[in-house]
Amino acid sequence: MQEYPGRLIAITHRKTQIYWNRTLRQYDVTASEIPVFLQLYREEGITQDEIAAKQALDKSAVTRILQSMSQKGFLERHKDAGDKRCNRIFLTEKGKSLYEPIQSAREKLNARLLERMNESERNELIRLLSIAADSIQSEKENLN
Repeated sequence: MQEYPGRLIAITHRKTQIYWNRTLRQYDVTASEIPVFLQLYREEGITQDEIAAKQALDKSAVTRILQSMSQKGFLERHKDAGDKRCNRIFLTEKGKSLYEPIQSAREKLNARLLERMNESERNELIRLLSIAADSIQSEKENLN
């Protein structure tokens, strides 16, 4: 049977989602929240639209993720000083305290994903996945 890249990427994605949900359950963090946590940790005070753009997420998905994280006490919103219609998003101390467990889980996951590859293969995988992601993004832009 011929393997298709999309199928393998989908399987890998589903398995990593399961890993995230199991590993971070004790912290009440879900797999869908991970990219937003990491983006806010790197760049506090960004807007919801900026998160959506930087993480290549649908705006409605970001809204749901932010609502969940807010209800859990992981983030807070502050009105932008220059534009009262705009909210800036910040991690709370509770949210910031989750960086280490998330980062540790991330390192373990990446090590597991790459454990059977040599350095050249790892670099090639990253290169090829980057090309595929760029191609899909270009296709999405062409459809809009």
